[in-house]
Amino acid sequence: MVMVDETPAELRVVVGKNLRRLRTDAGITLNRLAVAARHRGLNWAESRAADFERGLGSPSLPTLIALCCALRDVGCQSATIAELIHTDGGEIRVNGGLCLSESAAVSILCEQILPPKSASAAAQPGPRRTSASPPTAQGDFSIPFLRRSEDVPSFILADVLKQLAGRRNLSAQQSVGRLFEAVTPDTVRTVLAQSGAPERKIEKSLNLSYAELAVASAALWGEAFSIHRDKLAGEGANRQKRGQITRRMKEELLQALGEPGAHGR
Repeated sequence: MVMVDETPAELRVVVGKNLRRLRTDAGITLNRLAVAARHRGLNWAESRAADFERGLGSPSLPTLIALCCALRDVGCQSATIAELIHTDGGEIRVNGGLCLSESAAVSILCEQILPPKSASAAAQPGPRRTSASPPTAQGDFSIPFLRRSEDVPSFILADVLKQLAGRRNLSAQQSVGRLFEAVTPDTVRTVLAQSGAPERKIEKSLNLSYAELAVASAALWGEAFSIHRDKLAGEGANRQKRGQITRRMKEELLQALGEPGAHGR
């Protein structure tokens, strides 16, 4: 006779197991997940992502929402809160005094969290909304990329536009505008998926946002900074050669972005 363990599973353990299932089924590495999670507001490194999958995290509602967004950003379109709390029908221990069935938890989190639509509203749906509707360009320059790329994650568009709006040099604005004209949404997504710890170091050293580096890398090379650097350096390159190529690519980035005093960095 097979004994079935009916002990309620801890919520953090359930979410961790499902996060690992969704990530591995979609072919997403821990590093890619950590990068996407940071873009969605979670202070995650690869080790933090691994700990969360082992059930050592705190699955608050804001964290679950951010995780779903991060997973979708890197290709896991099936990521939902319902999937993150899936238990094959078993009970979930929310805290020391509360256990819920999977169906009850899904109902509370996914069905009753929003007010019901009125019949008239349901019969007359409004215009289609996207998660990243194009923002309005600011200043005296045109950036077709920002206007047409509604499929690019909204945090990229918002961050880039914010950085551009803060620039005071008109020639720099025009330079960035021309740079962005060659970028496609798919290329930006590819660069984001490739980016990791090396890109964080480049961002910090050049005082660039992750969005600026991602879009500039997409426009200049069609791939992440570290990927292009390693290709140029070649297999087995020593530290000196990699350093020389890194400096040259940094210079190319700053010149493309119209940064004043690029040669002094």
